[in-house]
Amino acid sequence: MSKEQFFTPFKTSVKEIELPEEFTFPFFYEPHLLAEIASKELQQSIENDIEWNHNFGLDDKEADKGKMFGVLVVQNGNNELGYLSAYSGKLTGMERPKGFIPHVYNLPEGDNFYAQGMRGINTITTELTSAQNSEVYLLKLAVLKRANEEAELEIKEFKSANLKAKKKRKLEREKAEHLSQTEKESLEETLVKQSLQQKYRLRVLKHSWKQALDYLQTDFEKLESEVQDLKETKNLSITEIAKVTGRGRTTIYKALKEELN
Repeated sequence: MSKEQFFTPFKTSVKEIELPEEFTFPFFYEPHLLAEIASKELQQSIENDIEWNHNFGLDDKEADKGKMFGVLVVQNGNNELGYLSAYSGKLTGMERPKGFIPHVYNLPEGDNFYAQGMRGINTITTELTSAQNSEVYLLKLAVLKRANEEAELEIKEFKSANLKAKKKRKLEREKAEHLSQTEKESLEETLVKQSLQQKYRLRVLKHSWKQALDYLQTDFEKLESEVQDLKETKNLSITEIAKVTGRGRTTIYKALKEELN
């Protein structure tokens, strides 16, 4: 593979343009005139010289829109100025156009380990999305949330009622000063029983809600566990994928990087 086949000489005369002394800061800069000319020439070549099969999404709302192209101004062995052309990611339904530099890593075609792995991950993603959005999952989640809210509200209201009853009993004791000792003792016995009954009813209420919430929580956690298993299966690290596929970490990293680009 000859390096010269990727070198594109300038069509525009650039003899009078002074070369930069150093690279510019890559994140905030004014492009050099040579880079601007190279990019415009590449744009013209893209529009006029190449027959594209790749869907750039210009007329298709569902397609990924656009594709990133780039140029690098260089000088060949004959001190001739030109540029290298490149694009990100892959092109759908066509080979690499003439004049563009090849990828650092070419993803193997066919039913390779990466394609098999991606199918598995896509299947898990579908199952995970389906599980999280299923009517049963959402219903159980809503029931558990509502039950917790109702339990908190009912216990809070019962405690408030107990507090009011306690204040009422205190007033009754204060008003009982004029009663005989026997009447006072009878009243006190009645008030103590009321206090004990209310405390007991509060304990029963809390216990009943705890049993109900524990049942709903356990039932939901079974379904949640299935979702979590799918998440953990999907979120494998590079090292874990390497163990499963028997491939090197570098190979898998390059394959994933290429796919994401």
